[in-house]
Amino acid sequence: MPSETWWNLDESKRLAIIQASVIEFAQANFAQASLSQIVKQVGIAKGSMYQYFADKEDLYLYIVQLASDHMMAEIQQRIPLSILATGDVFKILREYFAITVNVAQEYPYESSLIQRALQDSGAQLAKVQAIGISIQRAFVVDLVNTALANKSLRSDIDPEVFVYFIQTILTTAGSYMVNLLHVHNVSVESEDYRIFFDQIIAVLDQGMRYRIKR
Repeated sequence: MPSETWWNLDESKRLAIIQASVIEFAQANFAQASLSQIVKQVGIAKGSMYQYFADKEDLYLYIVQLASDHMMAEIQQRIPLSILATGDVFKILREYFAITVNVAQEYPYESSLIQRALQDSGAQLAKVQAIGISIQRAFVVDLVNTALANKSLRSDIDPEVFVYFIQTILTTAGSYMVNLLHVHNVSVESEDYRIFFDQIIAVLDQGMRYRIKR
């Protein structure tokens, strides 16, 4: 994590370093990414970076955390209040998926950085995964608790099972979506996206929704 010296930097300088780092780590995996390239883009001495971060991994994990926080915040802020107010986990997840597509398109560097980190991090992978799990878990736990309270989820299943399934699906579906977007150049307006996400929701709904016993 950043040193105290980092927080004493002028905000514009911090933002410039963050932006250059996001771009570098989005375009190259951890092993190939270059601190020299980052400092060149910002116009500072390479030695200065070691005053702000312990090493390249320290910077990398910080940037992954920032990008992940930003993407999740953008997604949550865009879910309409009218959908959130229903407390229906399946409606909210359908909206979440649709918004994720748009956010990934609007922030291609952050999106590519996160997906590359989950695929190319090597020895850092466990730490990268822990960041993603921590960020998503807070959203999913709140979603599950609300759904249980308003009886849109089955009460005979341990809530942690719901959290596990939903979080796993959010992670893997997000990777699938970004892969289509950035690797296969599938348009976000493609009908394939809507069908894919709708079918995921249908499967979840069938197995997880609370139903009155007759």
